[in-house]
Amino acid sequence: MVMSNGDKNLCQRVAMMKHFVIAALLCLGVLDINAQPVTEEVLTQEYLTNLKISGYNKDIMPEGNHGYGSPVDVLCSMYLLDISKVDDINMKIWTPDLFFVQERQGIHHTLISPNVFILISPEGEVKYSVRVSVTFSCPMDFRKYPHDKQKCTFTIESYGHTRDKMELNWDRRKHQPVMYNEKIEMLPFELKGVEEKVSHLALSFGEYTTLEVSLFFERKVGFYVTRLYIPFIFLVVISWLSFWIPSRMLTLRLSLLLVILYLMVNIASGINDSIPPASYTKGSDVWIAVCESLVFLAFLEYIAVYILARNTEKCQKNVYKNDPEARGVLEPDVKINSVKNDPSNPTVMMASRLKSSILASQRIDKASAALFPVLFLVFNFVYWIVYCTGY
Repeated sequence: MVMSNGDKNLCQRVAMMKHFVIAALLCLGVLDINAQPVTEEVLTQEYLTNLKISGYNKDIMPEGNHGYGSPVDVLCSMYLLDISKVDDINMKIWTPDLFFVQERQGIHHTLISPNVFILISPEGEVKYSVRVSVTFSCPMDFRKYPHDKQKCTFTIESYGHTRDKMELNWDRRKHQPVMYNEKIEMLPFELKGVEEKVSHLALSFGEYTTLEVSLFFERKVGFYVTRLYIPFIFLVVISWLSFWIPSRMLTLRLSLLLVILYLMVNIASGINDSIPPASYTKGSDVWIAVCESLVFLAFLEYIAVYILARNTEKCQKNVYKNDPEARGVLEPDVKINSVKNDPSNPTVMMASRLKSSILASQRIDKASAALFPVLFLVFNFVYWIVYCTGY
């Protein structure tokens, strides 16, 4: 049977139509109009299931970006929820063996379930997130306490993989790698900022990549203003009242100064108990020492004035007893012209010296009443400039 050209074209069209129908039926067989879109959770679950079926070993490091033997790039980011512990959770996927170098105590959060999640992108990038609380050690410098600003740095390293096997870096692709909650409330510091960087640690058995995070803290001074500075200023000012109390009022003047010293010692003891002891002088030590020294100097000033006035009083009684005419010099209200008009008279000379001694003790008190406030103002000017500027 011989077929014409028209019949051949028809047969070809029928064959093509059959192929099209078969392809369409195959597509319809695969396509399910009721199928749900693939979510990250479904994709992650399928990925983990395939790993389990294929006999994946989580203890073996995956292939690097440039094949086996090249470093595995690990990009890190961090969000600080609060300032206040690390445990390992068994996973199906290999995770970097990272640890915090300055860690003293750490825990994983497992309430209500372990606070861990994994996201796997279609490109095979694995995002592993875990919530931990870690207690760090932080060497601090208290030389400017309580106006100190502290810098606490903690580092993250791989425990067993050197730099040629695993390269750590901060993930800067979409946002800042280290972020923090700006509403963190803590006493007695305020978190002023966070800084991150990458460094390399060379040891005798290899070089490691180190991720560093530095936290900058500034001490809140409000507590110390109300519990240290203002009370000490008031006490120092009150001690100046002793210069206006007559030297003969021994009990009142000594009691005032001793009570002020006692209060200062108690306040200083409470302040020093709130911080660790240091082998150097702190700013609070300088403030306390100078304020207490000013009150103690006022105490010594009164002792000197009292001794001078006491000796003068004894000499005055002796002069009165031996020569009553000396009252004309010592007491201006008594009119004894014969005594006053004869400067060469021994009685006049003795009485004049006693009168000078009496006036000298009064002048010392008046000079101290002017000098001590000036010294305290100068000290405050120097103190606040030195301890309230810079780190």
